[in-house]
Amino acid sequence: MFRPVKILSQTRSEIRIFHSLEEATQYLLMSWPAYQSPTLDRARQTCLDAIENKVPRQKARAAFVAAAKEPGIHVGRTKIKKAMDTLVEAVSTPLINSGELQAKILYGLPEAPPTGETHDGPIGKLAS
Repeated sequence: MFRPVKILSQTRSEIRIFHSLEEATQYLLMSWPAYQSPTLDRARQTCLDAIENKVPRQKARAAFVAAAKEPGIHVGRTKIKKAMDTLVEAVSTPLINSGELQAKILYGLPEAPPTGETHDGPIGKLAS
């Protein structure tokens, strides 16, 4: 038996649910993000072996989950909920004021230098 696996795809920002070993294997082989690793190679082989009944399906599921977690893909309901909550919080947080934004862009500071002072950086040297 292959219990469904739910992941949050980082590249497409979508939740995917794999209901079968065959579906998970196809995703590993054809649609996996560009990230490559030995863990991914083992997961692909383990899933193919499970399809041929050489290893248990539970082992293939565990290999799929390990391959997903390695590059930071969120797996499971709790991890996905936390990731989605973080995203909603980031989107709903008010933008910082333009002075703070300008300071961060120009000076890499949390706030702009006081009036009349320059920052010891390339832009500050031009201003002095």
